Amino acid sequence: MSAATKKLSSSRVLFIIDPLEGLKMKKDSSLILAKTLQKHGFQTEYCTLTGLFLQNETAFGKAKIFSLPDNYQTANFSEITVTAPEISPLAAYDFIFMRKDPPFDDAYLYATYVLQFAEDNGVRVINPPAALRDHNEKLFALSFPALIPETIFSAEVGSLREFAQNFSKIILKPVDGMGGKGVFLSHFDDPNFAVITETLTQNGRVPILAQRFIPEISQGDKRILILNGVVFGYALARIPAGKSVRGNLAAGGGYEARPLTPKDREIAETVAIRLQAENIALAGIDVIGDRLTEINITSPTCFEELGRLTPENPAEIFIRGLIK
Repeated sequence: MSAATKKLSSSRVLFIIDPLEGLKMKKDSSLILAKTLQKHGFQTEYCTLTGLFLQNETAFGKAKIFSLPDNYQTANFSEITVTAPEISPLAAYDFIFMRKDPPFDDAYLYATYVLQFAEDNGVRVINPPAALRDHNEKLFALSFPALIPETIFSAEVGSLREFAQNFSKIILKPVDGMGGKGVFLSHFDDPNFAVITETLTQNGRVPILAQRFIPEISQGDKRILILNGVVFGYALARIPAGKSVRGNLAAGGGYEARPLTPKDREIAETVAIRLQAENIALAGIDVIGDRLTEINITSPTCFEELGRLTPENPAEIFIRGLIK
């Protein structure tokens, strides 16, 4: 290992996130994880995707050190201590958290290539760059056919319509969105079926996901965290507002914490085995009724809500496990 890639510190963590000033201070999970790391003596730094670069075989980041006050969730952004950016080799960090929100576009993809060099130099990247490239959060669930609702992934409007004939209602959604954006409830005789599918598939050019509608969505879309391969004991049930079929908090849904049911735990522990095999330390799975619908390994959220509404602290549990 060259001098440029030699580990420089035993207590530095880099977060790759959207601009810090744009995050929701009250509930952002990246900030909660950062504050927990600070309590454990780590220096936390952050950069955006554009701050990552390669020079020859060495990966670098143009990062700022940031320090959160104890009351940061109710503080103004101006109360956060942020230094001027400095360039550091990524091998200088103990952990790198890749938590840039979707979409998974070319810039995101290229960032995973840079992070691959850091991982190859011994840095723990959460989650591994190869896993981020391989596992779209909506398609990853298809690796567990016994756990998911009936599903088709296709760009052909005819195939989607044929699939819709099998069910009274289906959900149509893009695979690169977040927060419930672009999610439609439809059916075979829906007069808007053609325009919905043509719009979502960009006239048959982009595949989308169609799934059998699960009526238990009215009882909540359950987010379950899997932390270092261990299933957190509570789910955050995100409950659609009114007659909506979107439980996402970003779409206006309400929420409540619930202990896991035996079926919830069975699903989560099945997924956890696969996550451990691929060294995926942090994931949030979504369960509606008794069906797995998504596996999010890009930037799982709900740490604030679960930490506030349950006797456990998922951020503390995760960071302690990661350090251990």
